[in-house]
Amino acid sequence: MVKLFADDVKIYVVVDNDTKVAVLQEDLNKLQIWSEKWQLILSSHKCSVLHTGNKNNNSVYHLYNVNNVQLIDNTATVDLGVIIDGKLRFDKHIANIVSKAHSRAAFIRCCFKSRDSSLLSIVQSIHCICSTSIRVLFTRLESPLSL
Repeated sequence: MVKLFADDVKIYVVVDNDTKVAVLQEDLNKLQIWSEKWQLILSSHKCSVLHTGNKNNNSVYHLYNVNNVQLIDNTATVDLGVIIDGKLRFDKHIANIVSKAHSRAAFIRCCFKSRDSSLLSIVQSIHCICSTSIRVLFTRLESPLSL
């Protein structure tokens, strides 16, 4: 199965025997030929393999290549901004979001001398209101003109 979104391509295959390994490599070769025909360069260094599911065994992983470059095996990948691991868990994604939130909170705290919680609560409310207003403005800007 091939999924396309903007400039991302994902190929999903259940590999449960050696024939499927050959089929996946052949699909990668066809993708390479198609991209050359349409003058779309595949960035081999951005291509990787993510083995998913509970039944995966590291000893049976196969090597795949694109443009004669061996694809690396990832333990996790980012798909449309979401970090997913081979067990389809989101632990790393959640940890990343929490880390960013802590960084933003620390930045806001260092901007104020006061540690009064009621003042910081007001600042957070203003930030949320401003963020929502900006999002509404961008939505209006990006929507088609109605005449």
